[in-house]
Amino acid sequence: MSFLVLFLKKLDSIQLQQLDLSSNHLIGKIPKEFGILPSLFKLLLGNNNLSRSIPSELGNLSNLEILDLAPNNLSGEIPPLIRELQYLEMLNLSHNRLSGTIPHTFDELISLTKQGQQVSCSDHNTPHREHSIVLICF
Repeated sequence: MSFLVLFLKKLDSIQLQQLDLSSNHLIGKIPKEFGILPSLFKLLLGNNNLSRSIPSELGNLSNLEILDLAPNNLSGEIPPLIRELQYLEMLNLSHNRLSGTIPHTFDELISLTKQGQQVSCSDHNTPHREHSIVLICF
């Protein structure tokens, strides 16, 4: 993964907007250096063998709309900082070994998809939001 860390540090200067590293046989932890790519709006790391926890530094990706981390071998809990991603429209964490509950910071989600079934997370008093989020977990 050290090559990937060096690669990410170089990408910071070009204001990368999309990064698809799906199906690249990546192993090890997700580098926290992904958090230094503030212009990124699409990050696809699915279908690898990434392990350990989801780094909280992903919460620094303020323009992120799509985050796909499935399937991998990730464990631990979903970092609450992911909720800081105000433009997030799709978060796929399925087919990992995540534990705990979905953070209560996701209580305001308009829709939740869990194992392919639509589950409503909003109550009738929730105002209309410009961005609804599809959350795919566990």
